[in-house]
Amino acid sequence: MAFKPQPTIAGYNGWVMERLVDARATNPAEVTAWVIDRWIEMNRQLLSSDYGISRDQFQKTSKVVKLPGKSR
Repeated sequence: MAFKPQPTIAGYNGWVMERLVDARATNPAEVTAWVIDRWIEMNRQLLSSDYGISRDQFQKTSKVVKLPGKSR
């Protein structure tokens, strides 16, 4: 009996991340931040409607969040 490899979500995610690290010539942390930034940008409506997370809400908190390793 021959076994066919079955991809998993975690396996595919890891494979994509490895390819992005190579393609962007950076490290996994930077690629992860880049992916999350893009996801948030593309899913503003979902974040607002389903979770009550919005840019307006963020701006009202007047809280500055410094991310580790960021100098901006």
